[in-house]
Amino acid sequence: DERAAGADDARRQAPPGLTPAGAAAFLATAAVESAWFRTTEEYSGAKARYAPFYGRTFVQLTWESNYAGFGAWCHAKGLVPDPKVFVRTPAALGDFRWAWLGAIYYFESHGIWRWANAGDIRAVSQAVNGGNGRVGTTFVPNGWAERQAMYRVFLGVGAALLPAPTPTEERHGPGTRSSA
Repeated sequence: DERAAGADDARRQAPPGLTPAGAAAFLATAAVESAWFRTTEEYSGAKARYAPFYGRTFVQLTWESNYAGFGAWCHAKGLVPDPKVFVRTPAALGDFRWAWLGAIYYFESHGIWRWANAGDIRAVSQAVNGGNGRVGTTFVPNGWAERQAMYRVFLGVGAALLPAPTPTEERHGPGTRSSA
């Protein structure tokens, strides 16, 4: 229940225009990157050459620059008091609280929503698993068969993947947020 509620909250933070294909690509990517939502930390990450900034959240944010960017993003949204919190304390990013938000941040900051909403799961997977420089190349992402299978499963759910409207949106229309 907690993971499902987190997914709904996360999809609400997607930019306007989220499509069922975009939601499916987002969820499929998060599922594969997190070992089916079982971990928020890269296995054996502490031994990685980029430790202590190894993969964390449901898309496995890696490298100090992504930790800094995510901290600044969270700070701008009023979620953390210090924009350098994850650079100063990298282990904090492994907390489940950041699992979905890290995925949203990564899709947003790396321009991945454009491929997700267009239904280009290969480009999404290449960008997440190999970096934007690998999009459109022959690079085959890790777990490619699983990524495709999960995408098809989520895509089959269709528009039900879009976040349920909040009570305010039900009264005033989509995109309306309470000022409270």
